[in-house]
Amino acid sequence: MRTCRRSKGQTGQTWQRWLPVHQRNGRTEKRGDALKDKIEVEMLSPLMAEFIPDYSDIVDLDDAEPLEGPDLVQYQPSIAEKVDEINRLGMPDNQPCNLIDYFDRNKDIKEKVERITMAVKEQDGVLYGCANLTLRENLTPEEYRVVGQYLRGQYSDGWGESLEQREIKVDGGELYLHFYVGAGSDFQIQVKAPENEMQEKQPKPNPSRPKLKLLGHDGNIFSILGDASRLLRCAGMSEQANEMADRVHKSGNYYEALGIISEYVETELSDHREQRRTPRKEVPKKEDTCR
Repeated sequence: MRTCRRSKGQTGQTWQRWLPVHQRNGRTEKRGDALKDKIEVEMLSPLMAEFIPDYSDIVDLDDAEPLEGPDLVQYQPSIAEKVDEINRLGMPDNQPCNLIDYFDRNKDIKEKVERITMAVKEQDGVLYGCANLTLRENLTPEEYRVVGQYLRGQYSDGWGESLEQREIKVDGGELYLHFYVGAGSDFQIQVKAPENEMQEKQPKPNPSRPKLKLLGHDGNIFSILGDASRLLRCAGMSEQANEMADRVHKSGNYYEALGIISEYVETELSDHREQRRTPRKEVPKKEDTCR
C-alpha cells in the first residue's frame, strides 16, 4: 500500500510554510508578501462509497449498499475526519501531506503550484472530493489537464488507495469511500474570488461522450440503460442522462432503445451512427454525482 510520505529536498528543508521567509526564483520574500497574491483553486470530483450496516454478514463490497454524493452529506464530519487522518499519515510533525511534492511531470507546473491538499466539500446538497490548490501563478487549460491526470493517478493508486482501504465508522455501520473521476468525466474547477465567492474557471472544456462497451454486457436493456446513465452523471451530464432515459422508456423496441443509448454514450454501435440529436451546450450541474 502506497501512502503519502514527505522526503527532504536537496536542501534538506522541511515544510516551507513554517519558514520565516520564502525563497522563490532566487528572491527572498516576507511571508505577508508571499501569501498576498496566491490563487486558491478547488478541483471537485464525484465521491462514491459502499455502506455496510452494523451486524451485517456482508464480506464482499460488491454486496454492500452503494452511496453517492447526495447520500454522503449526512456523513460529512466522519468522512472529513478520515480524509484528514490520511493526509497526515506518516507525515513529519503530523502536518498534512502536500501532493505537489510527489509531482515530477512538468517543471513549470511545479513552479506554479505551491500546495495540493485533499478534503471533501458539500455544495448544493452533494458531497464532493476536493483537491485544494494554492497557486503562485494561474495554470493554463493544458496544465490543469495535466494536474487532473496526476490526481486521477493519486486517487486510484496512491493517496486514494490508502483512503479506500480504511473503513470509516458512521452511525449504523461503516463506509468505504472512493474519490472517483471516471472515463469521459472531468474535474469541476472553481477559483476562489477575492470576496470569497466561488467562480468556475473559464474556459471550461466540453465533456466528451463516455464510452460503454456492449460486448459481453448483460443484454438486459435496463441494465445497459443504468450503466449508461451512471457514466453520463460521472461526466457532469445529468440532463442528458434524464433525457436518454425518457426516450428509451418511450421507444418501440429493444434495438431502437439501444440506438438511443448509443447517441448519448459511445458504444460499438456509435461508430456507424449519425448523431441525430441537436448538440447541447454543456453546463456542468453541481448536483452531478456518479456510481
